[in-house]
Amino acid sequence: MSINLKSSGKLTFLKKISIFKGLTDDQLKIFSEICKEKSIKQDEIIMREGEPGSTMYLFVEGEVEFSNSATLKIPKKGFEKSESIGGKLNAKFVPFFGDMALFEDAPRSATIKAITDVNLYEVKKDDFERVCGEDCTMGYIIMKNIIPVIANRLRNTNENIKKLTTILTIVLSKKK
Repeated sequence: MSINLKSSGKLTFLKKISIFKGLTDDQLKIFSEICKEKSIKQDEIIMREGEPGSTMYLFVEGEVEFSNSATLKIPKKGFEKSESIGGKLNAKFVPFFGDMALFEDAPRSATIKAITDVNLYEVKKDDFERVCGEDCTMGYIIMKNIIPVIANRLRNTNENIKKLTTILTIVLSKKK
C-alpha cells in the first residue's frame, strides 16, 4: 500500500485529535489515506437532520452551527415545525462531528450548517470499517477513544432532558 501525503501537516493534524491518541505514526498514515479534503462555503448545509449519514467529519478550520427540528403547538395555528439552533461548533473545541454515522445506519440527528468557510476531512463509513478491520488494534484504539466522547454527549443530553422536564413540570403545575 503506497502512502501519498501532501505533507506531514495531515499527520500533525491527526495527532492532535483525541480519538487518534495512541496510534502509531504508521497507523496514522494509513488512516490519513481515507481522510478526504472537503471545503464548504459559508451558509452551505453540510448534513441535514433526517437524511441518511455515512460520513464523519474532522474539523480543520471554520465554524458551524447545529440545529434540530421540533414540532410546536402555536396558539390558534395548530402544530408547526420549527428549527432550533443547538449551538456552534468550531475546530478549536470540537475536533469531529457526524461520528454516529460510523457506527449505525440511522438518519442524521442534526442539521449542520457552515457559518464561515469551513475546511474538513471527510471519513466514509466503508473506508473506516475497512482500515479498522485490516488493523484491529487501530480500530480498538479509535473505538476506545471515541466512546468517552459519545458517552459525554449522552450525559449532557440527559442533563438537558432533566432540565426541560423540570421546566415543563413547573409550567404545567402553574396552569392548574
